Amino acid sequence: MKWTIAAFCGIFSVVFAQNTQKLTISQCLEIALENNLELKMQKLNMGVTSAQIFQSKANYLPIFNANFNFGRQFGTVFAAAGAIRVDQTVDFSGFNVNSSLNLFNGFANYYNYKRNLAQLSAQNEGAKRIVNTLVTNIMFQFLLLVGDEANIDVTNKRIETLNIQKERLQKLADAGVIDGSELFNINAQIAEEQSNLILQQNRFAQNKLVLLQLMNVEDENIDFIIPEVNEAMVEGYLLPELSSVEAYALENMPEIKEQRLNMTVSRWNTKAARAAYYPSLAFNANISSNYSSFRSPFQTEVLPYFTQMKNNFQQFVGIGLNVPIFNGLQVRTNVQIQKLREQMAEIAINNAVNTLRRSVRSAYLDAKQAQVSYGAVKKQVEAATQAFKLVETRYAAGTQNFYNYLDALNTKTNAETRLNFSRYDFFFKLKLLDVYQGKEVAF
Repeated sequence: MKWTIAAFCGIFSVVFAQNTQKLTISQCLEIALENNLELKMQKLNMGVTSAQIFQSKANYLPIFNANFNFGRQFGTVFAAAGAIRVDQTVDFSGFNVNSSLNLFNGFANYYNYKRNLAQLSAQNEGAKRIVNTLVTNIMFQFLLLVGDEANIDVTNKRIETLNIQKERLQKLADAGVIDGSELFNINAQIAEEQSNLILQQNRFAQNKLVLLQLMNVEDENIDFIIPEVNEAMVEGYLLPELSSVEAYALENMPEIKEQRLNMTVSRWNTKAARAAYYPSLAFNANISSNYSSFRSPFQTEVLPYFTQMKNNFQQFVGIGLNVPIFNGLQVRTNVQIQKLREQMAEIAINNAVNTLRRSVRSAYLDAKQAQVSYGAVKKQVEAATQAFKLVETRYAAGTQNFYNYLDALNTKTNAETRLNFSRYDFFFKLKLLDVYQGKEVAF
C-alpha cells in the first residue's frame, strides 16, 4: 500500500521546556521508523538481493581468465632421450588464457534472475508490513498514554474538589457546627485518591517506557504531546462499508502481497531446479604456451625463451555438451523439495488472508463500538454532571451525607474519564482503518 505520513515531510522540530523533549505522535513515528532494527535488517536484506539480481544478469556474460607461472626445479630429472636421469636445474614458465560462455543450461540463469526480482519485491512489501505494524503499535501505545493522562487529570480534579470540601468542613468544624467525623471521612477519601494517583502515574510511566522501546530510544527525559481531538472529529462521522475496507485490504495490504510474491519465488525456484534435468551447452576457448630450460644429454643448447613460447603456442576453440545421466537422484529430490515449498507458500497466503480478515473486521467493529460508546457516554456525562450539582448543593446545605456526595462525584468523574478516552479511542481506531484503506496516516 502507499505509505506516506504527511507529518514526516516537514523539518523535524522539537520543543524544549525545562530540558524535557516534547514529541508529537508524528515525530515519534519518524524516530521509530529511523531507529527500528527490524526495518534496518530488512533494508540490508534488500541490498543483498539487489546484488544477487546484478549477479544473475552478469551470469549471461562470458568468463575470462588468464594465468602465468614461473618456477625452478632442482635435482634429477628424467631425460626421455637416452632414458636416463640427469642432475640439473630446470627453469620452466608458461601462460594460459581461457574463456567460456554458457550457451544453454535449461534456462536456469533466467529462472534465477526472475526469482531474485520476485524476492526483492517480496522484501519491499515486507518492509511496508514492518512499517504498518510499527505505526499500529505506536498508535495503540499512544492511546494507552491518553487514557493514563485522562485518569491522572480526573484524579487530580477529584482531589482538588475534595480539598475544597475539606476546607469548607474544617471551617464548620472549627465553628462547632459539625463534629469531626465528616473530616475523617473526607481525609480518608483524599488519601485513597492520592494512592490511586500514584498507581496511575506508575502505569503511565510503564506505558511511556514501552513507547520509548518501540522508538528504540533510551533517553527517558521525553514527554509527549497528545493530539487535540474535538467532538467535531468524532460526532457525525460516517464509517465506510466493511466490505469495501476488507476488499481493499485483502488486495493491497503488504502482508498479502508479500506472501503472494513468496509464492512466485517458490515457483521460480521449482523451475530452476527442473533446469538441472536438461543438458548444458558451453562455448570454450583457450590459448597457451610454455618454456623449459631442460636440456637432454644430447642437446648442446636450450632454445631461447621467446622462441620456445612461439614454437609452443597453442589455440583451442570448441563447444562442450554436458548431458546429465545419473546424479544420485539429487535433481529429483531438489524438485520435490521445491514443490513442497510451493505448497507451504500457498498455505502461508491463506493464513495471511485469514489473519488480515480477522484484523480488519475486529478493527471495524471496534471503531463502530467506540463511536456508539462515545454517544452513550456523552449523555451519561450530561446526566451525571446535573446530578452531581444537585447533590453538591444539598451536601453544602447539610441535607445529603458525605457518602451520597462521594457517590455522585465518582459517577461524574468516571463518566468524564470514559468520555475523554472514548473520544480518543474512536479517533485512533479510525486511523487504524485508514491503514487498512491505504490512506495517509497524519496527525
